[in-house]
Amino acid sequence: MFSFEPPTILVDGSYLLHRTYHAVPPMYSHDGNSTNAVYGTIKHILHMLNEVHPTYIAVVIDRPEPSFRHKLSPLYKAERPPYPEDFTSQIPWVIAILEALGITVVSIAGVEGDDALGTLAQMAVNAGEEVVIATADKDMMQLVNDSISLRDTFKGSNIDREAVFQKFGVYPEHIADLLALMGDKADGIVGVPGVGKVSAANLIWEYGGIPGIVENAAVIPGAVGIRIRSDLDNIALDRKLTGIVTDMDLGVTMEDLRVQPTDTVKLDALYRQLNFNSLL
Repeated sequence: MFSFEPPTILVDGSYLLHRTYHAVPPMYSHDGNSTNAVYGTIKHILHMLNEVHPTYIAVVIDRPEPSFRHKLSPLYKAERPPYPEDFTSQIPWVIAILEALGITVVSIAGVEGDDALGTLAQMAVNAGEEVVIATADKDMMQLVNDSISLRDTFKGSNIDREAVFQKFGVYPEHIADLLALMGDKADGIVGVPGVGKVSAANLIWEYGGIPGIVENAAVIPGAVGIRIRSDLDNIALDRKLTGIVTDMDLGVTMEDLRVQPTDTVKLDALYRQLNFNSLL
């Protein structure tokens, strides 16, 4: 899929932190702080660096401040429990190590990680780059195209357009429509009652996405048609919530993503402080 030039690597740092927090056994620094998510995240990123040798790379990490989606809907991510302290306490260590490695971290108050990743990916494509986003988050699958793929670093597999279709029955450009129709409890996306993945995909194929579904709501047959006609406002809102924004003002340029020389002295001190002897 990609040319011989190394692609721009964008890492969904929040996704990686969560996955490694639950996958890596407990680890502790010399002063007793949890470090398993730090260790797992850095190991995955180092593996990608050694595998790809990118010219450009960035790691995106969510901030706790609300985004525009929280203002649109009080239900948005409202039921998510707060992160445990031994998880959040590890994030500054990840940022410090990445900075020592010469890797840019993008973490902006009010900007969700998905939107930051989408914007950075589009910026790189506009600059003529091919992009690999390190994540397997289903929301991010809407970004996949001929120049952007996802990389599941846990399974060692790439996710392209056909992989998205095989998983969801629609292509990436309709993933946001699919999620808005079927709902996503984890994100507070209500969806249309009684509409699951298969029926949502069928509606999309029949009517060409949510604009077409709304336009033809009066003629959609059966119980599904009744539910859609009674839920048009919520469908439009949910579509705003599921769509990733690709033109946020991040104050970041391609040159900011260029890999910088490693600060070996700082990195060595961090590894020793965290008891990461195997990385020394």
